[in-house]
Parts: sequence; structure tokens; C-alpha cells
Amino acid sequence: IVTSATLMVNCPSSKEAAELAKENPALGIGLHFNLTLGRPVSGRSTSLTDNTGHFFSRKQFEVKALRRSFKPEDIKEELQLQWDMLLSLGLSPTHLDSHQHIHILPAILPSMVDLAKAKNLPLRIPDESLIWHASLKIFHPLSLIRLVRKLFGKFYCALARAAARKAQVRTN
Repeated sequence: IVTSATLMVNCPSSKEAAELAKENPALGIGLHFNLTLGRPVSGRSTSLTDNTGHFFSRKQFEVKALRRSFKPEDIKEELQLQWDMLLSLGLSPTHLDSHQHIHILPAILPSMVDLAKAKNLPLRIPDESLIWHASLKIFHPLSLIRLVRKLFGKFYCALARAAARKAQVRTN
């Protein structure tokens, strides 16, 4: 049974999704903050976009986030605009999370924690499992890369939980 979902407001069918959500008032709807797909709500190029005005791909985004090459004010502005857009669609958000878990990255996390605290909303933090999968053959370079990404994910999830706890923001 689905009791909760999230909405990426910068995607083409967000208005239709909001209408469906309103038809199901028991369904909790959160903001699925997006910085890796499509264009920003601001409609302009920022440190978050490539030269075509689109968000960077996930891989490009991760590298730039780890280098902290994004302007914090661009992150805060886009988060606020996406929040405002969700409200303008007539929805009352029940929680926050992000597309491809980008909010657990240290360059993004403070803005998400601040918004969650200001709005008294829980912040969904993924639980990166380190369960060994049969496809992860230890001697295959791609498998090692996947394992390293999982380890970093686990580390960033722990940091995100600690930051939320310190700010007294509820998490899953």
C-alpha cells in the first residue's frame, strides 16, 4: 500500500501529478528536490547548470559537489523555488528528499536540513546497504567502483543523519 510519494516539480507532468495527489488526500506528498534532471525552476543558468541551461548529469554533479564548485546561494535559491512551486500546485508537503539522493552530499545537505527545520518536516535519508550482490565480482573494476560508491553513500548517509539529529530534524 502506497502511503507516501514525492514530486519533482521541475518536470513536465508535475501539474498532472499534483492533481492526482489531490484526488488522494490520504497520500503524503513530499518535495523530491531535483538538481540532476531537466532544467532549474529559476529558468536561468547558474553554477548548477551546464552551458545549455540543463542540470548536470548525476556523475558530473557528484564531482562538482565534492569539489564544492556550486554556489551555496544557487542551491538555496533553487530549493526555495522548488518548494514554492510545490505549494503553488496546492499541495502541503509532508517530508523532503531528493532525486538520486543528492541531498546527502555535504554541499547540498545544509540547505536541506535548514528547510526541513524551518518547515518542521522530516528529511528522508537513504539507508545504503552494503549487502554483497552476486553481480559484484571483486576483481572486476566496475564492481570495485560500485563498492566504493556504496561505501561513500553509507558514509554520507551517516553524516546526513548526524547533521539532521544535531539540527533536531526528524528522519526515517
